[in-house]
Amino acid sequence: MEIVLVLIAALLVGHIIGVLPVRPVEPVERPVVEEPFVLPREVTTYTVRRGDSLWRIAGIVYGDPHLWKVIWEANRDLVPVPHNLPVGIVLTIPPRR
Repeated sequence: MEIVLVLIAALLVGHIIGVLPVRPVEPVERPVVEEPFVLPREVTTYTVRRGDSLWRIAGIVYGDPHLWKVIWEANRDLVPVPHNLPVGIVLTIPPRR
């Protein structure tokens, strides 16, 4: 008896789903892709934005997030704690070693 009820329910659900109108899918906005990195040949600057981290910034400017310490060492006076990056500060970005 239970099997029959399950089969009937499955048929009804399949029928209802087949009858329901399909809504068109709206296009999804893609995030802006940042320009490819160019290794700085001289000292440059970077203004910290919301959501930035030294890891992310190193990935953007050097192409290697593992080089975040290079940026931190150049900015220890502004960023004594590497995990606390205030929005709006201007970091010095030294050339990649």
